[in-house]
Amino acid sequence: MVCFAAANRDHRMPSDRILNVAHNGRLIILTNGASMNQSVFVESEFWLLVVFSVVMPVAIIWMCLTVRKVSRRHVLAVGLLLVAIAGIDIYLLQALKRRARETPSTADDVIFDSEITVGLYVLPALLAGIGVNIASQVIIQHLSDAQRRFDAHGRSN
Repeated sequence: MVCFAAANRDHRMPSDRILNVAHNGRLIILTNGASMNQSVFVESEFWLLVVFSVVMPVAIIWMCLTVRKVSRRHVLAVGLLLVAIAGIDIYLLQALKRRARETPSTADDVIFDSEITVGLYVLPALLAGIGVNIASQVIIQHLSDAQRRFDAHGRSN
């Protein structure tokens, strides 16, 4: 096992898999002739992050604002969907952070591997908060109605 330290990061990889090392003080590893992407902005994970962070939440909110009648189950599903989207966003941000460390581009490091990354976690936190609030409102309303039905049934006996 060979250990390299570059840019304050430890990278461990068997020495028989290392073909090319060192580029501008950063560790670049090409394995078996395979090339790596120069930036995470061309990775599918980045575009999935855009879809799950921007496109889907905007579509869900637009749907919520245009629908006139909706059942509790649908509202609960929307709340849980927003929480799930937030979880996917966090997973994708972590994956992009790992990949940003591996690419030679510094532009993706500035966004995904710096203090700016904290700002990117605000949107998933907001989506999860809204989703939990929607789901809890449905549950509270259901329990209130069940309690009202119980009280009305208990008084009629």
